[in-house]
Amino acid sequence: MLLSANVEKFICEGISFLTFLLVCGLLVSSRLSKKASLMTAAGWLLVAAATHSLALLLGADSTLILTILPFTLYLPSIILLHIISGDRLFTTAAAWSIGAMASSILSLLRKTLISSNLLRGAWSELLIALCILVAAVGIIAVIFVYVRKPFRKYVNDLDSGHNWLVLSFPVLMIMLLFSYFANSTTDAAAILLLFLTATSVFSIIIRLIASSASLSTLREEQKQVERQMELQRREYEEMRSTLETGREYRHDMRHHLMILEGLARQEDARGVIEYVEALGGRLSSAEEMSYCRNFPVNAVISGLLGRARNAGCKLETVVELPEQLPFDELDVCILIANALENALNACMDIAEGHRFIKTVVQMNDMDKLTVQIENPCLKQVIFGADGLPVSRREGHGIGLRSVRAITQKYNGIFQCKAENGEFCFQAVLFSNKLDTSDGMAADNMAQTLSKKLGWKRGTLIAILIFVVAALLVLYVLAMDGGMAMASLVGKPVGGITIRTGTISSGWGDSRFEAEIPLVETETDGDGTQTIQEFQEDVEKYIEQLRDEFDWYMSRRYQGYVGMDTEYEVLCNDENILSVRFYTTLNAGGSGEFSKCFTLDKTDGNILELSELFLPDSNYVEVISEEIAKQMREQMESGNGDYFLPGGIWPPEECFYEIEPDQDYYFDSKGRLTITFREYQVAPGSMGSPEFAIPTQVLKAILNPDLPLWNDDYKE
Repeated sequence: MLLSANVEKFICEGISFLTFLLVCGLLVSSRLSKKASLMTAAGWLLVAAATHSLALLLGADSTLILTILPFTLYLPSIILLHIISGDRLFTTAAAWSIGAMASSILSLLRKTLISSNLLRGAWSELLIALCILVAAVGIIAVIFVYVRKPFRKYVNDLDSGHNWLVLSFPVLMIMLLFSYFANSTTDAAAILLLFLTATSVFSIIIRLIASSASLSTLREEQKQVERQMELQRREYEEMRSTLETGREYRHDMRHHLMILEGLARQEDARGVIEYVEALGGRLSSAEEMSYCRNFPVNAVISGLLGRARNAGCKLETVVELPEQLPFDELDVCILIANALENALNACMDIAEGHRFIKTVVQMNDMDKLTVQIENPCLKQVIFGADGLPVSRREGHGIGLRSVRAITQKYNGIFQCKAENGEFCFQAVLFSNKLDTSDGMAADNMAQTLSKKLGWKRGTLIAILIFVVAALLVLYVLAMDGGMAMASLVGKPVGGITIRTGTISSGWGDSRFEAEIPLVETETDGDGTQTIQEFQEDVEKYIEQLRDEFDWYMSRRYQGYVGMDTEYEVLCNDENILSVRFYTTLNAGGSGEFSKCFTLDKTDGNILELSELFLPDSNYVEVISEEIAKQMREQMESGNGDYFLPGGIWPPEECFYEIEPDQDYYFDSKGRLTITFREYQVAPGSMGSPEFAIPTQVLKAILNPDLPLWNDDYKE
């Protein structure tokens, strides 16, 4: 065996912890310099390694050290991370939550490899450590490539760090849940399912972060589109104002002619020339060609095609639009303006003589607007995942996104393609008045609705599955922790009926199970009622056992813990009921102990040992002397070994007297019997010693008011 099991455990825990630190370092922005941050991390690693190594050298239990690593290693690291972090509180919490979940995945992977026995032989521990190392490198690579930049971008885009609570708290709770389950079962299938689930959730979290960053980017682009559309709106208004001015000039032409006629009559040739030049400049700036009857659209087309004509572009134009459009005129103007401007810009990269723009803008009888614009394109066009050309220049490409927004607004179709040296822009808008029975429009609207509602439908299905699974888990847990009642124990004696219940809790192979008696007494009618004091004391004792089980669970490093409790009716006569609980604890080793309860049936009270005797009697001394006598007799006969003074046992471990509330019961013959736990008065080989106290020893100190003593005691 190349590595011992303990060495392998510490190596794997070290890899998991380093993964945690590296993930945190990749995601958190430090307030310190890079050099100072590295020195701080290295210093903390040295301190942590030295502290835990010193604890091992001083004889500390290695299992205990591994069990409390979350408190001695991870918790101080998280505190230090918050101290040096330059991010907000919940942003930092989200970072270390992701790191802690990565560490949990590595722990689950290790436990999966061990429980499945996939790696066996002398190399098994070394191979497990290598597998954990490879997985850690993979996780760190995924964080570096896919999470780091989106995480930082999302951090920078958030207005408030409290929004990170939405991510950090669920991740932390999921990590704790997986950690709890992983330390509560040794079943190979359950551990494998935990590992696969944790890995899937981790992948979803990574995807969520990347999607959040993409959403943030889309929001920025949307703001840019809105700013661009506002700018285009202003340009459109300025163009419209210019054309209105041209109309006014043409309307006032007769006044200009009268002025020119007056200057001519005065033979003022210089004045005529100056006036004509000024008037010509104004009219040229307001020149407008007529393409359609809709004035705003005609103004946009006229202005842009005029620029194209001046740039030497060959124009082929077909525009068929009514005076009134069933669309927002501004939307139509922005769509056409962006398409024509992009075509004009593309033509500027083409040599003169080869420039052309083909424009088709038509409105059919079905209230469907079609826009198609073609222009030369000699360079290769690269299209992105969204189907739009990837712009090579900063600040470009926003216009097409605004076009896409407009086509989506009208349930339209928009596409671009580049073939045979030509670029083609196509867009179709459908009026809101359009009858959805139209095949093409209906298909388009269905596709649009599918895109809009697809993610919602998937989210609803995922939520439904999660709710159903959660309800099933809660149902299983509720059934698992409940009490099941069994049949009667014996026959009712002295008006007492005993039924058996079972309490069970835990997860996987680590379980707590206890039998509990339900003691009922007959009423004056035909019914029964529970003896309250007895039931409360028994349930309180079972709760103490459960607390002890939980304590062992919290200290076992990925280990199995089991506790089973059963009870036995030792005496059930007319006056008393004695019940003893036997408990077996498995937590790396096995231990047994017991507890007895005695019920006085005459008044329904639990009897303490002191209540059996006269007030101020020396019952402790009397019973202790009798027990010591029986111990010596057994030792002399070779039938026992006890911690008595004068032998080989240290004085502090020797038996001198019983406790005033020593555990006891009455046996089937009605005899008082004193019980001890393992190792309390004898070595473990003696088990749990018991001593029946003879009649003559107790006669002088018995409490005569108790009707529970049998005839032997009363003689």
